[in-house]
Amino acid sequence: MPFELPEYVINRNLVKASQRNNASYVVALLRSRPWLQDALFYTEKDLTSIGILEQPYKPPVICLLSLFAHAMLTGSRLVMKKLMELGGDIYKHCYILNVMHDRANLDVVCRMQELPPICLCGPSDVGFQALLECGYDVQKPINITSYTQQGELVERTLLNYHSFWEFCLGMSKQLHFPQNLLEFTQTVLHNGYDCHDLVKYVDLCKTFVRFFGLIPGKSFRKIGDTIQAIDFIHTLVNHGLCLRDKPIANNVNRAVWEVVSYPHHTANTKLIAHQLLQTVYHLSWDLTFFRKHQESEELHLFLQTSDHEKLTWRCLRLIRLCIGTKFFAQRVKRLMCPMEIKQLITEANKHAVVRLC
Repeated sequence: MPFELPEYVINRNLVKASQRNNASYVVALLRSRPWLQDALFYTEKDLTSIGILEQPYKPPVICLLSLFAHAMLTGSRLVMKKLMELGGDIYKHCYILNVMHDRANLDVVCRMQELPPICLCGPSDVGFQALLECGYDVQKPINITSYTQQGELVERTLLNYHSFWEFCLGMSKQLHFPQNLLEFTQTVLHNGYDCHDLVKYVDLCKTFVRFFGLIPGKSFRKIGDTIQAIDFIHTLVNHGLCLRDKPIANNVNRAVWEVVSYPHHTANTKLIAHQLLQTVYHLSWDLTFFRKHQESEELHLFLQTSDHEKLTWRCLRLIRLCIGTKFFAQRVKRLMCPMEIKQLITEANKHAVVRLC
């Protein structure tokens, strides 16, 4: 039995208004016709790719999108906010229909995907940042249903992801390479992905095992993997990592310890690892983990020479807490203070220390 398209509306003027951020037109029309607020609108687009989805598309692609999704794709923030104020469903699933040809069997193949709006844009797209500014919950589970029809045969596939982060890793094999994953993380955090939520739901040690060459119960396979793992944690620090919550602190501390205890450090990489340890120490609100490992050679001298309760570090922790873990880098950049202080707030390392108080 062939799959059926959901009900949709054709209203090019309303779609264009939402895409061009014409909020007054959109609001006026929706107040006179409120049933259009959560309707799906038919458009055809010349697309060969969509967001981070890796499968190819053959133009024209039929899109049944909500007004919110149309506004999102062009970063029309005012329209998005007005739709939210009117009570629109910002998570309403959209539909993508593509017709292709199976060259082997000379059959027509129809593919339809049902997915939430966030799946339509990549982390570097204007729509992604606009979504986060509107308060879109990127930790909300993502469910995707795909239908593929060839002749009379219809195949239905369900994909479930716990968050946008897992969705991206599941959809893009390119992100399985450490450098690509690092750059992806920098992009999503810069564009407003909450660093607190990321570290809360992503086990860093398991991430290192999956992507950075960490062998469970042993160590990293090679020194290059260790450096990339260090860069990954530094990325979290530079985008507002806060260790006030104990589960998050334990998650980060375990990951840092894997890096520090790597047995084949050179003099240079050992210094870099210890600087990371020092950074995490300064950001820690509870030193239980450090005291637990104080008999180790790496921590014994370190704990004797580091002053966790120095006024500089106490102020630093409070300042970062006030700034928050979302759009952290942009907020620090806008602070009315010298660059040296901005660097200290961002890096939380003694090499950037200046007088805070």
